[in-house]
Amino acid sequence: MNGTQIIKIITLILGLLIMVNCAGQNVSAEPWIQTDDLFKIKIGMSTKDVITALGKPLFIENEMDEDDEITTTRYIYNFRTKDYTEGSDKPNKAPKASAWGRTTNIQFTFINDSLLGWEEDKLTLSMATNNKPKSAGGTLQLIGLLLNFIIIIKIF
Repeated sequence: MNGTQIIKIITLILGLLIMVNCAGQNVSAEPWIQTDDLFKIKIGMSTKDVITALGKPLFIENEMDEDDEITTTRYIYNFRTKDYTEGSDKPNKAPKASAWGRTTNIQFTFINDSLLGWEEDKLTLSMATNNKPKSAGGTLQLIGLLLNFIIIIKIF
């Protein structure tokens, strides 16, 4: 083997490793909060306490009423629920989360830096979707990976 063939083989192996490592990876670029995270939140918390518990919000909206000197701040977070399977036969056994449920936004409302309450964003809630499992997704990804592998072999 000469140096050119070794470089081609190494490039082929590295390319395959990168493709296999990246195949099927659905990584969200935006942070999500879940139902379990809401248990950390209490009425009257400050904005700093909420950010500490949930992380940075997606959006921040500020309104100021100059007559009453009231500042209303809204923090908006991505929110998703979990679908749970039926509980087991064992007593005191909690049901297990099986998949992600619907996705929407949650809006936390603060008045003068004190949490007044939170609710799901009504507009986003009306468009909320349930994530359905995709049966052909794994097969299509495998076919795509095999096609990429064939193309790389043909190039070399």
